[in-house]
Amino acid sequence: MNWTIDDTELPAFLRLKVEGMPTREDYVSAWQNIIHHQRWKPGTSVLIDATLREPLGSQAPIIVEALADFFGKHNIDLGSACVASITREEQGYIYKRLLEYAAKLRGADVTLRNFDDERAAIFGGNAARLYLSKRGRKPC
Repeated sequence: MNWTIDDTELPAFLRLKVEGMPTREDYVSAWQNIIHHQRWKPGTSVLIDATLREPLGSQAPIIVEALADFFGKHNIDLGSACVASITREEQGYIYKRLLEYAAKLRGADVTLRNFDDERAAIFGGNAARLYLSKRGRKPC
């Protein structure tokens, strides 16, 4: 799996782009780099673009377990971070919910949500209305 962290002109969140076949080691390494990133502080939001990621397949439960453990152990580092994932397959939705529940059982305070596209992830629902109305623009 290849991953990159993009923080250019993104004042409110970090973007993690995931490509290829993921492993638990890849995901844990990516999250270690996120929480040690120079712009990271507890509670920072993360946008994960996993549209080019290969399906998780049989690795999904292993990845969920590893990330739940990581989130629980690093709860202070993560804070109440919101993680929005853009995925293309249904499997991502199923395992994202399992990951959130498993992480909460380990004491993590992260919120994980899946979206079909970037606009929905950033401006979905009330967030779009609030963002646009604060800037004097009419929401779509």
